[in-house]
Amino acid sequence: MKKVLSRLLIITLMFFIVFSLSNISRAEDTIVPEGSKNVATDSQNGEEENLTSHSSKNYNYFGVGKTNINITEQVEGDVFVVSGGTVTIDAYVSGNVFVCAPNVVITNNTQIDASLFVLSQTMILQGQVEGNVFSMNEQFNLENASYIKYSLFLFSQKAKIDGFINSDANISSEKLEVSNSTQIDGDLNYSAKEKVNLSESTVAGNVHFLEKTEKENNPTKSIISKGLSIFSYAIFVVILFLLLNWIKSKIIYEHTEFKNSIGKYILFGLLGIFIVPIASLILLLISLTSKLGFLLLLLYILMLYVSSPVFIICLSNLIAKKNNEDNTFSMSVLFVILLSLAYQIIKLIPVIGTLVSLAIHVLGFGLIFKTLLPSKEKVAE
Repeated sequence: MKKVLSRLLIITLMFFIVFSLSNISRAEDTIVPEGSKNVATDSQNGEEENLTSHSSKNYNYFGVGKTNINITEQVEGDVFVVSGGTVTIDAYVSGNVFVCAPNVVITNNTQIDASLFVLSQTMILQGQVEGNVFSMNEQFNLENASYIKYSLFLFSQKAKIDGFINSDANISSEKLEVSNSTQIDGDLNYSAKEKVNLSESTVAGNVHFLEKTEKENNPTKSIISKGLSIFSYAIFVVILFLLLNWIKSKIIYEHTEFKNSIGKYILFGLLGIFIVPIASLILLLISLTSKLGFLLLLLYILMLYVSSPVFIICLSNLIAKKNNEDNTFSMSVLFVILLSLAYQIIKLIPVIGTLVSLAIHVLGFGLIFKTLLPSKEKVAE
């Protein structure tokens, strides 16, 4: 389950980065009115503060900081917030909301016209969400006056549901409480340690319950679990390969001969792993470039995550071209699967697996970092 969740988060992160970068590129040619609130960052004295920055009519809100962040003015766009304190949204938001913070509160004055994505310790939802809600928390409260137009996807340790859900509720929680005033117009799919007592009027659709049991030290289950994890990784790498092939990524088409300069890619990998986070932190400290630093940091996390799959894909392409030039694509898919399985098995070997994994991550990061840098031809132009 943790592997599946992590990959769902990465997919969400990929769309987040692509969408955000597209908005920045469109805003560069826009005439900007002064005084529009767009970015929230830490103040020097450590107190809660909302800063002003450049904005257009349809702007996004970027919040980055260690302190509390309050959004009290209307946002005509999307909200992206990473905070070390409490994030409170008490306003109308016309787009999606992405929040990562210890504590998140969506007040009853809030209306979100798209979907809500939250990763936090505690989450209180009192307002209206006109899309879906995706939430991972230690404790989640859906208050009585709250409204979700579509579905709820919730993973939590403890959850209390007492609101209106217009579609399905999909909940995985150690301890789940559903009040009698709750209304779910779709199906309720939930897993918990104990079955929840529901009134007849609570759920309009079907109820599906999966009991959570204590983990047992079962060698057979452990082997099956590891086997599923290995095969799920192979499927993930194949999907990434198909995606890169579909968009005709330079990683596939321009780096198949990396074996001739493997030292260069190791150097690029080591430099990228250390330089990118330092650059993002510097940008975060400057108010005018804080959102670029925020996006760069997210991109860095994504690059680390996909570095080993990227290396496997490039190596698979190289082997496929050497063995079968007439049907390279099919051979590449085959070698992607085989090398993915082999890599996951090697990782199980103590010490050796760790060293091999580290080397592959560095090489993969170097391949990605080299691809993102401008080529000599473009520099010459």
